[in-house]
Amino acid sequence: MTLQDQLNHKFESGLLFKRGLSAAGIAILIASVLIMIFGNEGNLVWIALTTTAIAGFGAGIFYYLLNDFLQPNGLKNVLAKIFSLLVFAASFWLALIFALAQVGLWD
Repeated sequence: MTLQDQLNHKFESGLLFKRGLSAAGIAILIASVLIMIFGNEGNLVWIALTTTAIAGFGAGIFYYLLNDFLQPNGLKNVLAKIFSLLVFAASFWLALIFALAQVGLWD
């Protein structure tokens, strides 16, 4: 692939939105399970779910940009997926801590 082909690569908005929504759904699922197990369900829990969903959506977009847009092959593909998973975990964790600290559930 030449440099000109890489510059003319178009974003697939449907796939971008699909990756973002699937990562946001996974983030909401994990956050709701963690809150049900360790927290108390109050009326401010939606703040934590919304914040983690936004972080998950951003991580899904990052995954699309890294894996689908750059199109790595072989070992680069595996490393891109592992790095995307680490970005998802870090953004999810930071968003969850931020949201729980704002509502007073994180000390």
